[in-house]
Amino acid sequence: MATMPDHIVKPPFLKKLDTASNAYLATGLPDANAVLGDLQTMNLVDVGLKYGWISTVAPPGQMTEEQHLRKHWLNDPPGSGWWPQIANIAEILRQGFITVVNLVTTATKPIDAYWLCHGPQNAGAVKVDAAVSSNQITVLIGTPMPPMFATPPPLSDLSIWTTYYDAAQAQVVSRPILHVVNDFYPLDSASLSAAATVRKATTAAQKKKK
Repeated sequence: MATMPDHIVKPPFLKKLDTASNAYLATGLPDANAVLGDLQTMNLVDVGLKYGWISTVAPPGQMTEEQHLRKHWLNDPPGSGWWPQIANIAEILRQGFITVVNLVTTATKPIDAYWLCHGPQNAGAVKVDAAVSSNQITVLIGTPMPPMFATPPPLSDLSIWTTYYDAAQAQVVSRPILHVVNDFYPLDSASLSAAATVRKATTAAQKKKK
């Protein structure tokens, strides 16, 4: 039986947005205010292109990150998206990130953003949640599961961990999360090698507990 991936990912464009928020704070927020102004009339993908969060470079024969987000997330052209049944995704993301960037300017904290999948592909909602702490603004973009996550093998990401009760092992398990890696959400070879080492050690430690 194949192992299904977990439901939380930090795609490249969110990594770049995290980095950008730190840069905005370091330079007195003029760029953050410019982003805020552009979000009044532009969608998130167009703003990301303008400020360099979203890539227009792709491997041979593959979509660029811009093409992928515009098609699969924003459903452009209509009917081509991963969640075509959900109306106004572009507007939800635009207004959600107006709130997020406003928080950056008022709370003067950097962003730590993740994509969180919930529910089956043909159900659920798209939303943007933001929580301000003393150190950062945690942002969760919530969507239904995308179709690409239906195809293992999943790979480990050492930057995100999950702890839960595993009924098959009859014990509580802590491990790096698993997610499918493709051209849009890659992990470099060093991350994969380190993840494999940690997974092996974690599995061995869990077996000793039995």
